[in-house]
Formats: sequence, structure tokens, C-alpha cells
Amino acid sequence: MKTRIVKLKTTCYSRRLPATSLAHLSARVGNNKDCSVQIRKITNVPANIKDWQVVKVWQDTVDISWLGGRKGRMSLKFSEIGAGRIVRNTTNK
Repeated sequence: MKTRIVKLKTTCYSRRLPATSLAHLSARVGNNKDCSVQIRKITNVPANIKDWQVVKVWQDTVDISWLGGRKGRMSLKFSEIGAGRIVRNTTNK
């Protein structure tokens, strides 16, 4: 099956809920502006999944990869995200 990469931009400012949208494919992955903006790369996205569906799936995912003072995961496989899934940091600190 043919796959592709999608980049997502999540913005989180003090009095608003986080908002996720599409990022340009050339956007640099990582934290920007003191973590108020995060760019994530989602790999292995099936070609038949639309961009808006990737955004929706990410919004239903719980990201705790940043807990414990760790650097959060900014690159994930599509199979790791989804409703009720929890993204953990698999690296040792």
C-alpha cells in the first residue's frame, strides 16, 4: 500500500484549547516559540486517508510523551495515533 507523510501544527496559547491544523511539508519539525507551536510529522499515512482525517485522528490521541521533563515525540507513525491511543515517550532519559 502506498503511504505518505503529513505534518501537523498544534498551537497552544494560555487561555485557549490546543488547535491542530495542517502544516506545510517543508515546516521544521519540533517546538517553536517556546512550545506554543509544535510541528509533528506523521509517517506511513495510507494514501486513501485525507489530510483532514489525519488532523481528526491526532485530535483524538492523547500525547503524554513530554511528561517527566522529556522532549516530546515529534515524529510518529500513523498506526501509533487514534481515538483512545496514548503516545508515550519510548526513549530513556
